[in-house]
Amino acid sequence: MAASGLNPARVAKTDDPIEVRWAHLSLLVEFAFELKKALQSINEQSFNHFVLKMGINHGPITAGVIGARKPHYDIWGNSVNVASRMESTGKAGCIQVTEETCEILQHFGYVFEQRGLVTVKGKGQLMTYYLIGKEGRDRAPGSQGAPALNYALAGAGGMETVAEEDEELEEQQPPTTQDQGATNGSNEQLIESHTSARIVPCSDNQR
Repeated sequence: MAASGLNPARVAKTDDPIEVRWAHLSLLVEFAFELKKALQSINEQSFNHFVLKMGINHGPITAGVIGARKPHYDIWGNSVNVASRMESTGKAGCIQVTEETCEILQHFGYVFEQRGLVTVKGKGQLMTYYLIGKEGRDRAPGSQGAPALNYALAGAGGMETVAEEDEELEEQQPPTTQDQGATNGSNEQLIESHTSARIVPCSDNQR
């Protein structure tokens, strides 16, 4: 799980242009592309064929440190859950985003392909898109020279309705008082501008 925009000192203004308010969302996409490029290099040097399946979403979340014996920083909320669902319902080698995220990223020159309606647990049917690349690039970084990182996307020129994978993903919810135990000084805070992405490597037999 990766996140961007977790800066409570920065307050976004409603009259700021989208390119300013959601600059961190574009940075997260570039980070995802760089991960694909790095994995391609690893595959070439280790003779493996790993691929990345990613999902990106944006929105407010709750972040903080939890744990009395092994404190760790974590994030919770609906935005995180949807990002996780975008990953679990996506396809290996692809980056799946929600319609709202797609509309924002188009302002930054990113190109998308409509996948269609996807049945998401707890959300019903959501229109989703695959991130193809950016204007001025022939294809997404990391997609050339590695068969495991190709962008042969389904649903071109039409729509498809798919159901979420059967795997049970635990909903990311803020911890309860009992879960926090004896944790003192928890720095839980509400971040109003946030982007979350679930990035999971998988092998060929999982595609």
